[in-house]
Amino acid sequence: MEGSSPSKVSSLYERNKGVFYVLLAQVFGVLMNVTTRILEVKGNNGQGMHPFQVRAFESVKSTA
Repeated sequence: MEGSSPSKVSSLYERNKGVFYVLLAQVFGVLMNVTTRILEVKGNNGQGMHPFQVRAFESVKSTA
């Protein structure tokens, strides 16, 4: 960007802070979804885990 300065970038962030938070939440949601699907399909020795098992582990992990 021509003529950009730290104050302009900071101002852009401050004006759109909510948008950046939503984007970050979407990225983490997609990562959790992909991880769950991989564990359902591949799992240990080709036997996938049940989605509730994966979700239970994620819940315990996030509360710790």
